[in-house]
Amino acid sequence: PVVDVPVIDPSVPVEEVQVGVTPETENELNDIISGNSDAEISTELQQNIDEALARGDQVTISLKSDKLENNQVPAADAEKITELLTAQTSNSDKTLAVQQYFDFSVLVSANNQVIGEITELNSSKITLQIAIPAELQKEGRTFGVIRVHNGVAEILNSSVENHILTFETNQFSTYALAYEDVQKSPPIPGFTPDNNQQVTNTQNTQETAKEP
Repeated sequence: PVVDVPVIDPSVPVEEVQVGVTPETENELNDIISGNSDAEISTELQQNIDEALARGDQVTISLKSDKLENNQVPAADAEKITELLTAQTSNSDKTLAVQQYFDFSVLVSANNQVIGEITELNSSKITLQIAIPAELQKEGRTFGVIRVHNGVAEILNSSVENHILTFETNQFSTYALAYEDVQKSPPIPGFTPDNNQQVTNTQNTQETAKEP
């Protein structure tokens, strides 16, 4: 089996939002189509994989991430994300907005012909990464990822280091990279700052004590 996925290189700055995986994720995906994982995929797809391997076909599993413009996001998914953002920012001074929408899919092919798609891995999870360009980084800004699957929108646990947001998932559908510009309130759970971001326009707010 062959794994065809983009891998993020943390040493290379990006000029636009990019999606990739860790080297460990490549092994996890390989285990799925090799039958060495506890991931549950559809009976039909498993049968197609078994038949392709028996024929000696080259079986490939690939991660596809399509960037979506606002008008390309399924209306129901966009509505769920908007509802979640509204609930998180109501009665607060937070600014929370979507930077980029994605459609994630995991495809299985035999001899370059798609034989099935994995939409959910049940108990198993894979690690995905999103590289954040410098122009989006800002002092006090935190990043997070929102997933909409089967009509449910939720903020996934994530971490950000060296401008790369990392998260785990077992469902593949509509996602959104979102950011929060923190004012005075604590950051929204699931949104974490980039500890290595370059801080600009800093201001010394320390007040000088005055003599009575």
